[in-house]
Amino acid sequence: MASRVLVPHRYSVFFNQLPRSSVKFHPKFRQKSYWHGLGSRPLLSSTTYDVLKKSADAKGASPAVVSCHQGIEVDYSTFKKDVDTLAAGLAAFKYSVGTMAGILAPNIYEWMVVQYATAKLGWVLVNLNPAIQAPELEYALNLARCELLIVSDEFSVQNFHSILQVLIPDLDVSSPGQIESSRVPQLKTIINIGSEQKSGCIRYTDVLASATAALENLADQVNSSLDMDSIVNVQFTSGTTGKPKAVPLTHHNIVNNASTLGHWSGIAEDSHAAICLNVPLIHCFGCVIGSLNSVIHGAKIVLPAPRFNAKAALSAISKHKCTIVYGTPTMYVDMLSELTPDHKLDSLSTGLMSGSPCPPLLQRKVADRMGIKTLHIAYGATELSPVTTFTRPDSLMKRPDTVGQPIDHTEVKVVDKTGKVVPFGVRGELCSRGYHVFGGYLNEPERSAEILKDGWYHSGDEATMHEDGLITITGRIKDMIIRGGENIYPTEIEDHLLKMPGVTEVNVCGVPDGRLGEEVCAWIKVTAGHSIAEEDVRKFCKGQLSHYKIPRYVVFVDSFPKTLSGKIQKHVMRQEMCRRLAVNDRF
Repeated sequence: MASRVLVPHRYSVFFNQLPRSSVKFHPKFRQKSYWHGLGSRPLLSSTTYDVLKKSADAKGASPAVVSCHQGIEVDYSTFKKDVDTLAAGLAAFKYSVGTMAGILAPNIYEWMVVQYATAKLGWVLVNLNPAIQAPELEYALNLARCELLIVSDEFSVQNFHSILQVLIPDLDVSSPGQIESSRVPQLKTIINIGSEQKSGCIRYTDVLASATAALENLADQVNSSLDMDSIVNVQFTSGTTGKPKAVPLTHHNIVNNASTLGHWSGIAEDSHAAICLNVPLIHCFGCVIGSLNSVIHGAKIVLPAPRFNAKAALSAISKHKCTIVYGTPTMYVDMLSELTPDHKLDSLSTGLMSGSPCPPLLQRKVADRMGIKTLHIAYGATELSPVTTFTRPDSLMKRPDTVGQPIDHTEVKVVDKTGKVVPFGVRGELCSRGYHVFGGYLNEPERSAEILKDGWYHSGDEATMHEDGLITITGRIKDMIIRGGENIYPTEIEDHLLKMPGVTEVNVCGVPDGRLGEEVCAWIKVTAGHSIAEEDVRKFCKGQLSHYKIPRYVVFVDSFPKTLSGKIQKHVMRQEMCRRLAVNDRF
């Protein structure tokens, strides 16, 4: 038998099963869009609370959490003590391991305390969006079967207690811990974060006060018995169509994703790392790549405001010497618009961006005006814990439109409609496999089977992979426009129009057309102080885009239809255009 060769690169999974001669004489295999991120560090077997304990033991006096709007600054010893106290107080309720506990709160210090306290007890923290309304909350609580809910006081225009009174008509006369409601039958206990006593609720401060040494010892014993593969968190996807899906994630999923991103972003190697967290803690970007990443590597995390505020973010970076700032592209646009010479960003060296595509022009502005030397782009999904590809420091110089390479211990492939891996440079669906892939949606096996096939997560995102492993997202497969038999990719048009002076944001969708099948429609948000006409948009495209890609319809808007997490709902745009044009959506 021919000798075998170990190939220490992206083809190792495939080539290690082949004789040396096969590697030599079958170059076509080396042209397939498949990449295996080989990690030099082993995966961790720790639970979420374990990593906090480890950092507190090693860096007790180091700053851990700063909540600017609350005036709170704590070191790791204090943070762990607060977590232990809350866990002990919660243990008094005698809920079992696996209990679903919802949290309905903005970016506040207590959110992070709850995150690690519930993890210590083996409970499953169910993240709920603070923008949620009563019918959405009812759906989420019942899908996750939450028995306990921790809720903050009013947030923005939201009065959470009033929303709960809609779902629990007898809340005002209910005894705390003994809630009964046919609309949310599993929910029994509500804990209110705030000094005011709310009817039917237990005060957060009273839970802390109920902690005892015996209860803390009980919580320690529970944590020591937990398995890394047990579920620790449930997050709701913000799918652009249909009802949200509940995504259960394990300790193993999120601890390793956070740990890996700490190394890829440089946080792990920076003893003075300080993260300015602009994104919501309710999403993976916030609670995994933000909170958990920070805790694993003993960094400082700064919460500028309960919800994103550009001025507050810039002030936080200046005051607390943040070294890395997190945000979506829109958040960076807003920070740039508020940036003044009074903001001292000398400490800032790194930016992390995710949530939607980042135009190259914005990348340059962030580098030039904010002084960010290294900008990282992360790509993934809630179902991927959440990151599967990430840019290296030089990735964007090679390909400004890339979302990076597969991270350590993950596999990525690009496939056609039949499931076959396509050659490099050919568009197809991006799929991922590895420790980070979730096990299926909560209580929805059919929807799980649609996207999980043989261990591969099918993203629904269209992408191309290059020979260096760098990946470019070209759009959503369902968003592709087919006009007169020509495939049109909205991102190509969006990227071009974003170069037009006066254009702040643009989204492109297809509109039904009786002759061509579909026509191109661009929704554009214009920068304040600028004036743009429809014909200006078409002239800007002429000679730069093929004629069939030039938008037939141009709509100027102040905002775009979005999900609770901020994702653009192009199907709603399409429906609105059908209404305006009085055409039927035949697709």
